[in-house]
Amino acid sequence: MSGLTCIVTTLRGFYKIFHGQDLIPAVWRIERPAEEYFITNPAIALTRFGWVMAYKVVTANYKIERFAICRLDQNFNVIPGSQGALSDTISNVNQQVGDPRLLLFRQRLFVLFCHFRLPSLLYLAELDLDSLEAVGEARPLFLDNRQWQEKNWMLFEYQGELWAVYTISPHVILKLKMTKAGAIDCERQFIEPWDITAYREKYGEPRGGSLPVQVHDRYYVFFHSWRYATRLHQVISPYWARLRQSLGKPYHWQGPRVDHGDVRLLQNTTDHYYQPKRLPCRLGSLMNRYEQTFARRICYAGVYTFQGKPPFHPLTIRSRPLISPDNEASAMRTNPLTKDHVVFPGGAVCTPDQGWLVSYGVHDERCVLRGFDQDELTSSLETELSTR
Repeated sequence: MSGLTCIVTTLRGFYKIFHGQDLIPAVWRIERPAEEYFITNPAIALTRFGWVMAYKVVTANYKIERFAICRLDQNFNVIPGSQGALSDTISNVNQQVGDPRLLLFRQRLFVLFCHFRLPSLLYLAELDLDSLEAVGEARPLFLDNRQWQEKNWMLFEYQGELWAVYTISPHVILKLKMTKAGAIDCERQFIEPWDITAYREKYGEPRGGSLPVQVHDRYYVFFHSWRYATRLHQVISPYWARLRQSLGKPYHWQGPRVDHGDVRLLQNTTDHYYQPKRLPCRLGSLMNRYEQTFARRICYAGVYTFQGKPPFHPLTIRSRPLISPDNEASAMRTNPLTKDHVVFPGGAVCTPDQGWLVSYGVHDERCVLRGFDQDELTSSLETELSTR
């Protein structure tokens, strides 16, 4: 715990921006100059070997989407030479992947990540604590009747078993079956509605973010939410979504079970039920141009808590965001990556004195670590909500 003891007195107000060139693995610098990569959406964890940070690495046109990992010293500087091309070490799925989340489960380190090719699937891979490389193949997470695109499940450990927050409202908890090799089957265990209308109307629907952290009798989650920047599109967005769906983009799909977690057949299928239709060229161009102009998003980072034991009742939600993109430096570039104003939490660690270290991405172009104390988290938490 030496990495914690040196910072517990200085976490409040701590703020650190990482420069992209300091985080690119050497092997990827051979492919293209470091300045052509963008880094974002970091996750952090404190292992017995010290601090570890994983992060998404992309190019401007999203032709390359991967994730890397590095070690940090006690002052949260990147340890030279520790940058590793983590996704390259995963043999079965290592392209068009990102948004890594670091999970400590049964004293072992795992990375949870998303394969963005539709239908998107989440994968879980174990990492070697010494080399920070993947051990074996990544295991896909399977759930019946899920959305076509999902990438924000939040896994957590309870009494040696693995669970996940599937959605925040309603509060849906999954149980993961880790008993056999290959694909991991997930089942809905608890479903509980609760009223978060006040937050949703101002800042959008709460969605996944950092993995839950247990403190005493509850778990804390740093989530993200977004709303449209223009009032026009806020009004017409439900109708716009129906139009998009009616033109061929399905909302739900029933994923087939494939032996040994091999989902290549699923992803290569040409069945219209699994493969979205292409929009007519001119219509698609007009719709994309409209979205780039009027459908820009503002993404926030908020906090909610849920009960520390089954059935994991939702308890409180902070009435306003903890982190807003308006308080961050402006985007450094003008390109498709930065048309939205974004903060996206990917990791959190609680220190012994109830200080918090949160990692998040800003404008899809940089990684940030920021410190908070418990008072800052609870200053606007709504009173305990009865969900029975």
